[in-house]
Amino acid sequence: MSWLDTADIDTLPGLLPANYRGVPFYVLTAGQDVGRRMVMTYFPGLDWPSWDDQGAFDGPMRIVGFVLGDDYIVQAEAMRAALEMSGPATLIHPWLGFRLVEPVGPARISFATAELKIARVELYIQPTFEIVTAIASTLSGLLGSATTVLSAVASLVTAIGSDTQTVSSWSAGTSAATAAALIATTACGAIGIGLDDSAIVAATSSSAGADTAAALGAAITALPAPMTTAALTTPSPVAVAAGAVAAEPVDARTTLATALTMAEDTRAVAGAGTLAAAVRVASAAATLTTAAQIGTAVTWESRDEAAAWRVAIDDALGAVAADLEALARTLTGSAGAAAAAWTAIADLRSAIGRDMHEVVGRLPPVIRYTPPRPLSVWLIAHHFAGDDLSRVAPMVADIRRRNRLPHPARAGADGPIEILAS
Repeated sequence: MSWLDTADIDTLPGLLPANYRGVPFYVLTAGQDVGRRMVMTYFPGLDWPSWDDQGAFDGPMRIVGFVLGDDYIVQAEAMRAALEMSGPATLIHPWLGFRLVEPVGPARISFATAELKIARVELYIQPTFEIVTAIASTLSGLLGSATTVLSAVASLVTAIGSDTQTVSSWSAGTSAATAAALIATTACGAIGIGLDDSAIVAATSSSAGADTAAALGAAITALPAPMTTAALTTPSPVAVAAGAVAAEPVDARTTLATALTMAEDTRAVAGAGTLAAAVRVASAAATLTTAAQIGTAVTWESRDEAAAWRVAIDDALGAVAADLEALARTLTGSAGAAAAAWTAIADLRSAIGRDMHEVVGRLPPVIRYTPPRPLSVWLIAHHFAGDDLSRVAPMVADIRRRNRLPHPARAGADGPIEILAS
C-alpha cells in the first residue's frame, strides 16, 4: 500500500493521507504552536515585569489521525514500531509536505468498541530546523510541482528509450505512444479542443536512439497542453462573419472530466516492455498534471464539489504512481529516473492537497434535504432562505440547476436534493 493510496477516503470523505516513518495513516487534525519565545522576568521592588524576546518559536506539532481497514491492528502495530524508533523521522504532512521531525513526547494509539476497524493515533513531534520552510503560496507550489512532473516523466521516457536496444521493445513503445495520442485527440476533439500530435508522429516514425527518445518524451508531455489554453481562455468579443458559427467556449469542468477519462484509458493501453510502460505513465501523468493546472482556475461552488475533485485527482495520480512503482521494479539502469518521477508525482499530490484544503475551507457546505413528499422548489427555497426574500429566487435557480430537476413542482421525487448553504 502506497502512503498516498486513498481507497478508504470514499468511506470517510474529506480525509487526507499522511505518513510517519513509512507508515501510512489518515489525518483528522494537525496543529502546531508558533509565535515568539518570550521570557518574563520580575525584579524585586518593581510592579512591572521585563520581557526578553529570544526569537521565533517553532513549537511542536500535534497530529491526530487514525488507521483503518480490516488489518487495522497490524497497521497499529506498525505505527507503534515506528513511534518507538529513536532519531529523526520523515513525516509526510498532508498540507506541509515532507518534514524531518523529532518525537518530543509519548504518542498514543487507542482503540474503542464504538470504532471497530479503526485505531486512533496521536503524535507529538518537533520539526527540525534543517527542513522547516514556509509555504508562501499554495498555488505557486502546485504549478511548480506540475512543471517538475512534466520534466520528470519526459526524462523517464528519454532514459528508458535511450536504453532500449531491441526493435520489438522500441516498436511496442511507439505503438503505445500512438495509441495514447489517439485517445487524447479523440477525447479532446469530442469537446471541441484540437490537439496537435504531429510531434508524436514524427518521433514514432524515427528509428530508436537517444535523440528520438528525447523527442518522444517531449512530445508526450506537450500533447495535452492545449487543454489548459482552451479551458482557461475567455472568448474575446470579436464580431463573427455573416454565416459563420461562433466557437463555443470549452467548459473547464468538462475538460477536467475528460482529462480523468483520458488518463484512465491511457493507463489501459496495450504494450509489453519497459518503454511502453514508461509511455503509459508519462502520458497519463501529463494529462493529469494538465488537469491539476486547470483545476486551480475553476470556481468551485461548494465544499463537496471541491473535495470531490481533490479526491478524484489524487486517486488518479495515485494510480499512476502505483504503475510507476511497478515499472521501477523491472528497471536497472533507469531506476533513478523512475524514482525522480515518483517523487515529483508525490510532491504534486501534496501540493494539490494543500491548495485544495485552502479552497475547501473558503466554500459553503451543501445541505442534502429529503422532503416528506415531492414539493415545489419555491416552498423549499422559502424554507431555507425565507428570512431574506432577496435570496429566494437565486436559491430556486440554484436548486433547479444543481439537481437537474425535470419539474420544479416535484422537487425530491427522486430522492434527496442538494441545497447550497449560505
